[in-house]
Amino acid sequence: MIDIILSISKYVILLCFAGFTLISFRVQRDVPEETKRHSYQIQRSLMTAIHGVAFFDICLNVLTGNAEIELWYLIAFYLGQLVYLLCMTIVIPRFVKLNPGLNNVMCMFLAIGFIIQTRLSFDNSVKQFLIILAGTVVFLLFCVFSRRLTFLKRLTWIYCILGLGLLLLVFVLSTVSRGAKLSLELGPFSFQPLEFVKILFVFFVASAFYRSSSFRTVVITAVLAAVHV
Repeated sequence: MIDIILSISKYVILLCFAGFTLISFRVQRDVPEETKRHSYQIQRSLMTAIHGVAFFDICLNVLTGNAEIELWYLIAFYLGQLVYLLCMTIVIPRFVKLNPGLNNVMCMFLAIGFIIQTRLSFDNSVKQFLIILAGTVVFLLFCVFSRRLTFLKRLTWIYCILGLGLLLLVFVLSTVSRGAKLSLELGPFSFQPLEFVKILFVFFVASAFYRSSSFRTVVITAVLAAVHV
């Protein structure tokens, strides 16, 4: 019976994924705002359904002894993730201006990550969730203070130069670890500049298109993006 339930749930998740993807394309068309808002609500419902069904499957695995996780810890963890996803898609957008479609897709990827991490390692998934919470706080603080720090919009080329400079440092100074050159060593500490480059690159593109969205700007930005890659 449990095998039948698990098989059905897989198809339910696939259908929800398909519906979420179709809506993501649909809202890009020239449709009324009311239709878009309704579509975003459906997306949130589908994301919540995928997250809930997947955790229901994990709970069944726990009950059948196929996963070594305390059931009540798992349920509490699921509820914590659910509250986070609902806050990110419903509550926070009321205070911080976010693109609803992009925000829904981001939260969908987060939900997928929550599911996979929890299935693989409960302890690691808890750590990752705490990191995400801390990152969300930093993100919200930046959104609040960036409204006052208007000069950040004008630092287009500084973002670009810093990002490419960090990549050059990695290329020249980093050591090879597991076949890849990623980290810089500073005494007993090591860090991956690529994580900072990701942020600087987003700032660079956003600042470039804030100043102009002309064909020339698009070409120059695309070329520099290729250089980053």
